[in-house]
Amino acid sequence: MSILSQMKHLPLQTKPLSRPFWGWVNMMFNRVDRSRLKKELDGTDSGIMHIGFEHLEGLSRLRKVVLHNCVYIDDQALWKLRYVAHTLEEVQISKCGNVTDHGLLQLKQLSHLQQVKTFELSDVKNMEEVEKKLKQALPNCKFDMKP
Repeated sequence: MSILSQMKHLPLQTKPLSRPFWGWVNMMFNRVDRSRLKKELDGTDSGIMHIGFEHLEGLSRLRKVVLHNCVYIDDQALWKLRYVAHTLEEVQISKCGNVTDHGLLQLKQLSHLQQVKTFELSDVKNMEEVEKKLKQALPNCKFDMKP
């Protein structure tokens, strides 16, 4: 019996894909390359998106994340930083237009944070209130938060 005859038949896709082509391309490039894992993740000017953040799960040495000018970074990505909450000490989130107040407040779950830096976040409406809440939740952390 040939291998092809043993394979199960999968139903054909009958409706058009709802994910735009470039979203699919970015998703494919967000696959984990274990040889590139370091203590820092620098996403500057990258196409990184929240889908790729699931690859952070299980990392035991990631201490710093820089997300600067990442057009696909959103609140979901910041929520997924919880995967490295036990090691993450520094975060920079800047010039990421899809991050809101709600997304920044997700940093409260990162109890080991020592430094947070933000700037040029156009969708954050009340940076002062966000900073106040984060300082209450993370009293040992230093904040440099600009809108």
